[in-house]
Amino acid sequence: MKPRLLIVEDEPGIADTLQYALRTEGFEPLWVATGKQRSGKCGRSRRRS
Repeated sequence: MKPRLLIVEDEPGIADTLQYALRTEGFEPLWVATGKQRSGKCGRSRRRS
């Protein structure tokens, strides 16, 4: 499973660049434009060691 990363960025061009860079490094980025959207996208799943 790829590590997931949430990007909160209101500029689509910046968010797109960040997502591309993170995917090439093996991450699974998820983008939202505002902090309000963030709360709906953050799951409660936690990895157990």
